[in-house]
Amino acid sequence: MKTEDYYNSNLGCYIAQLQSVIKVDGRLLRDEDIVARAHMSKSTYQQIKKG
Repeated sequence: MKTEDYYNSNLGCYIAQLQSVIKVDGRLLRDEDIVARAHMSKSTYQQIKKG
């Protein structure tokens, strides 16, 4: 079965903005932190972030 991925270009900008503003435990989240918590590969995260 073929799955089609849907990427919203604004979602990537929103994620980047949140990453640079919101602190968790006194520090900004890195891409690696988000990937680990979301249980997804870094390449998938980068594709979503690019939009």
